[in-house]
Amino acid sequence: MSLDDKRKSVKMNSQPFSWIAKENGFVVVNKAQGVPCQREGDMPSILDYVSEALGQSVFLVHRLDRMTSGVLLLATTPEMNSALSRQFRERGVEKYYFALSLGRPSKKQGSIIGDMKAGRNGDWKLCRTVTNPAITQFFSAATSQGLRLFVLKPYTGRTHQLRVVLKSLGAVVLGDSRYGNQEQALRDAQRLGKEVVDRGYLHCYQLRFSVEGREYDFSCLPEQGDVFGIPEITALMEKYKQPYQLPWPKLQFSRS
Repeated sequence: MSLDDKRKSVKMNSQPFSWIAKENGFVVVNKAQGVPCQREGDMPSILDYVSEALGQSVFLVHRLDRMTSGVLLLATTPEMNSALSRQFRERGVEKYYFALSLGRPSKKQGSIIGDMKAGRNGDWKLCRTVTNPAITQFFSAATSQGLRLFVLKPYTGRTHQLRVVLKSLGAVVLGDSRYGNQEQALRDAQRLGKEVVDRGYLHCYQLRFSVEGREYDFSCLPEQGDVFGIPEITALMEKYKQPYQLPWPKLQFSRS
């Protein structure tokens, strides 16, 4: 049985999303891992599921990778879609993610700034240049099992940004089959006493923004993934439950 077949055989939460909030002009959901933001072949997207549940069309304000779970914002009117999309474009939205890795990062906290370049087969890579850079800050903490929890704050929203950043640090997201490899995935599963890692361990934990003069703050802890449920990991996520209060350093970089 291949690694992908083993993953498919792991029993996951069958619900494609759960509700976080319903507001005037938009809704917030906790997207399940494995659900795409846009339709892939015959596979329904989160837009399909939420539209069916609401009985109306919704608009995708931002995106999460298929393997990424967590807070997703969807507009229910064209006007709110424009207003919220502008917030993301102008970097008016604070975004915080949790990720797990068994890798040993080259540094435990700091900023990662660099241009992203498209590679082969839909992959991306981080470059040393900063012409139009992807910008990410992070803190991390280790557990006794060798796992490390990352608290990630992306200032930009590039494709696969956080997954590429963690790979550049030498700490590929646990269960990330695109930026890891099959041998590493099997070693990681063995270290955790499992046959296979049951998901990619990246979760959008919190969004903070203001629109039409009102401030909003939405967060949710992961609902899927056995490793997120390990007591030490749960305790660390509780410790970082208000990530915006961490001492994020002021960004300083020069373009080249």
